[in-house]
Amino acid sequence: MRHSALELLGASHSTWNRCIAYTCGRRAALDLDDVSLWAFANPAPLEKHGLSSLGVESGDRLGKTVQLTGRERTLVDGFWIPGRVGGLEELVRSAVGFPVLNFDSHFEGVAAYASPKLYAVLGWFLNRNREQFYVGEEILGELRNQRPASPK
Repeated sequence: MRHSALELLGASHSTWNRCIAYTCGRRAALDLDDVSLWAFANPAPLEKHGLSSLGVESGDRLGKTVQLTGRERTLVDGFWIPGRVGGLEELVRSAVGFPVLNFDSHFEGVAAYASPKLYAVLGWFLNRNREQFYVGEEILGELRNQRPASPK
């Protein structure tokens, strides 16, 4: 759910007048007075591997239970398509506001993308914030092993 998830997780660095949701397929945007609603299909690599619900959790929005991508999934999806979270700066500034990150169970989802660049950027982010999120060398090593052979 991209930036919408950052807001629901209480970590968005800034406000955005675009609400993004995952659906079974892309839909035309719906423009309302103060907000624009956008619907996108789940990322194709996750759909291909049957992982579209990976990292999805329930949350509260104005007394209603909603489904949203959790912190780890939001971070991965945001690095995959930064424009849907307000850009890289918004994503990084927002994600450092997460109270915790736990990638132990999310590497399956990262692997589905089959993107060395995604491993590299996650490694960069987690290494940069390793003390805050208690990131061990084992996790950084897994990311390091999958990064591109040359800098990008």
